Amino acid sequence: MKIYKANDNLSFPLIKGGKVLKYASFSEIGNTYWTSDKNEIEILDKAAGSLFHLHKVIDENSGLKKKSKEEAQEYEEILSVKSYQEAKEYLRSKFTVSFQALGTPKAINRYAKEKGIIFPNIKISK
Repeated sequence: MKIYKANDNLSFPLIKGGKVLKYASFSEIGNTYWTSDKNEIEILDKAAGSLFHLHKVIDENSGLKKKSKEEAQEYEEILSVKSYQEAKEYLRSKFTVSFQALGTPKAINRYAKEKGIIFPNIKISK
């Protein structure tokens, strides 16, 4: 299995023999696309460049338990942040992002994960 990572949300057709096999969508958290399909890998390996690159190869024959996409991503834990307001301020101090883009806890979590960050000390209220 190969994992490809894009710089931003990206979707484009995977074409082989003049036919569209499917569309590769790099829109999930972390802008990654996972595949073990040999045709897709062949196309993606040739197309890799400035818009996306090969991020990781997972040996499926290793006998190791496969990790979910979330588990495969490594995150930096920010332990000093204990509220969503603190998380918003932290993200704004480290990255160029507007307050409006971080208007909800879901938006804050999504943006943080895109940047490889999690806030484990924030309590999630339901």
